[in-house]
Amino acid sequence: MKYTKIRVGALIYDKNLEAILLLYRYHYGSEYYCSVGGTVEDGEDLLDSIKREVFEEVNLQIKDPKLIFEYDHDKYKGQHEVFFLVDTFAGEIKLGQPELDRLSPNNIFKPTWIKYAEISKIKLLPPQLKSWVLNNLSVLK
Repeated sequence: MKYTKIRVGALIYDKNLEAILLLYRYHYGSEYYCSVGGTVEDGEDLLDSIKREVFEEVNLQIKDPKLIFEYDHDKYKGQHEVFFLVDTFAGEIKLGQPELDRLSPNNIFKPTWIKYAEISKIKLLPPQLKSWVLNNLSVLK
């Protein structure tokens, strides 16, 4: 299938914190969490893309992202999403310039560590990512 858009997401986790780094989002009345990531640029390799996106969004340099799952988006036809597991990273977590430029009272981005025990209680999008996390917590421990 020819995709009109491919997005990558990083499931960044810290075994010592027993937590996953997610982006808290408030977007015009809707509150949810999502993975750090974004759109693959034309001609860009998936691994290069996830490394670039994580650095742009939260200022972390990641090593050895591992593909965990991918799927075709239900809502946005032609969009394919690819998720990577990341446990090796360096840097100070801070919001990157693309997100800072889009911040407003109705559009909030906030990098947040969420404890494994809290994942079932939050709205984590997409639902496929939340399901993967809840079904694979043993991998993260």
